[in-house]
Amino acid sequence: MGRKSNPLSFRFIKYHNYYSIWFCNKSFYSYFLHEDKKIRKLIKNNIKFLKFNIYYEIYYIEIKRKINLIQIIIHIITNYYLLNTIKNIINKLRNKIIINILYKNNNLIINKIKNTYLYPNIITKFIINQLKKKITLNKILKKILKLIEKTILIKGVKIKMSGKIYNKEKKYYEYIKEGLISLQTIKKKIYYNIYKIKTKYGILSIKIWIFI
Repeated sequence: MGRKSNPLSFRFIKYHNYYSIWFCNKSFYSYFLHEDKKIRKLIKNNIKFLKFNIYYEIYYIEIKRKINLIQIIIHIITNYYLLNTIKNIINKLRNKIIINILYKNNNLIINKIKNTYLYPNIITKFIINQLKKKITLNKILKKILKLIEKTILIKGVKIKMSGKIYNKEKKYYEYIKEGLISLQTIKKKIYYNIYKIKTKYGILSIKIWIFI
C-alpha cells in the first residue's frame, strides 16, 4: 500500500519560509512562540466577519523580532474595495497587540498579494460559495478552470472533490486535471490545500494542487 506525503511538507526546505523570524535565549523561546500564536489569533478573530467573503483571505502572518521591536507583516489576498476596511481594522488593533506582547514597539505592515486565483485558499472559498447556490460539482470545476486560465503563472491544476451534498445518498466524486502537475519532484513549486466542509448531508472534502 503506497504512502502519501503532504506536498507542502515535501517541498518545505526548498520553497517555504518560516513565519516566525527571530532568535532568543532558551528561557524565552516558548514564551515568544505563544506570543506569536496569540498575535495571529487576535488579528484573525478581529477580521472574522470577512471569513466567508470570497475576495478575502489572510494567507499568512510573518513575525520578525529585533531588539525592543516587533514587526508584523500580514500577507493578505483581497481586492481594493476591502483593502481600506482591513487597513482601518488593523490600525485599531495596535493597542490590543501592545497589551498582549512583551515589546511595546510594534510595526504593522499589510502586504497585498497579487494574482488572487493563484492560491488554493481562494479557490476553496469560491467552491463553498458556489455550493451554497446549489450548483453542481461538475459546473463548479468548469468555472474554476476558466478563472485559472486568466492567471499566466499557473502551469497546471488538479482538483479532487468527494463527499455527500444536496441530500443525496450517493457519495459524489469529481476530479479534474489540467496542464502539467509534477508531484514526484521537489524542483517544481506547488501550492496545495485540503479543506473539509461539514454539511448537514455529510462531509465534503476538497483537495487542490496548483503547479507554478
